[in-house]
Amino acid sequence: MILDRYVTRIFVSTFGVVLLFILSIFLVLTVIMRIDALLEVREALVARGHSVPGILGRYCLISIPFLLLQFLPFVTIISASIAFVRLLRGNEIVPMIVAGRSPGRIATPVMCCAGLVALSMFAMQEWAAPRLSDSRLWLESLMDGRFEGEFDDVPRLEDGAGNIWTIDRFNPRNRRIEGVRVLRFRDPETGLERGTLEIPSAVWRTGVSGRRGWHADGAVLVLDAEGTGLGRREAWPADRPLPTDLRPDRIELMLAKESPTTGAALSLSEAARKARDAPDDPRPLVLFHGLLTWPLANLLLLLLGLPFLFRLGERNFLVGIGIALLLSAAYFATDHVICDFGKRGALPPMLAAWMPVVLFASLAFAIRDALRF
Repeated sequence: MILDRYVTRIFVSTFGVVLLFILSIFLVLTVIMRIDALLEVREALVARGHSVPGILGRYCLISIPFLLLQFLPFVTIISASIAFVRLLRGNEIVPMIVAGRSPGRIATPVMCCAGLVALSMFAMQEWAAPRLSDSRLWLESLMDGRFEGEFDDVPRLEDGAGNIWTIDRFNPRNRRIEGVRVLRFRDPETGLERGTLEIPSAVWRTGVSGRRGWHADGAVLVLDAEGTGLGRREAWPADRPLPTDLRPDRIELMLAKESPTTGAALSLSEAARKARDAPDDPRPLVLFHGLLTWPLANLLLLLLGLPFLFRLGERNFLVGIGIALLLSAAYFATDHVICDFGKRGALPPMLAAWMPVVLFASLAFAIRDALRF
């Protein structure tokens, strides 16, 4: 137990230093990338009661959980490499082995700490990041000059009935769409084309009937030649939700599908719901399984890296960090490429998300046996 506490103390202290160092670098880069856009809208921010330092400070603070979710596995392997190089340089590994401890047993406290880091990532994914995503999106909108948090670059979307929705503006905070047109609108209930559906604005909410849906304000249906009159405008009932399965979260997914923080902003339950709502789109299912597999990288990278360090007996910090960075880059690249195949439909989503884990876990245990770790 004394040796376990000693190894744990060295790893935890190294982990804290590496974490603060890498987090500081990312925050400085965030400030550099955002400061120009903030200065451009400074007067508009001041007019709304905000300040550039205040907005930037809040954004950096809220971004910390999202940054941690992206690079914690790399912090774990780098910290472990530095910690064991410190033990090797101090000639402390050999006495432990002479005392009857195997290299794997010496590394057990570090593996336990890595498991706790993985659990903390699950906790951040499930509770912290989803609750902060709206505030982060709002701050990004302010910094980009979209003071109402609106998006005016919404792609054309197709719903389950085959209707193509053209949306001029989308506000994710209040779930409002504006300037909507559906050409050749097909009624999902009858399957008949009725004309053009024009919707000045609609809000996603629960109606008097208890059903959630898009409730339109001033929507009209312009009937075509097959309707009850050419060019006739028929008002859409205000108490009747629009007949579509297009949900706000699907619009958000389309807007942010290339964003590196998309997965981090979702809980497992939200990601599972997105996968159910879009069964023909492989991206949400890859995203759901990716939330499960990414924290496991803390353990996989250690299983791969520590046998190399013990085998080499390397006492150079740079070599240890180099091994950690090389393994991290290899895992990240493999995960990114294979998951991209899954998002494109070239691989089954579940297979694409779990394949990097299986490959690296198999390689880790093969190396462990070969090096007698």
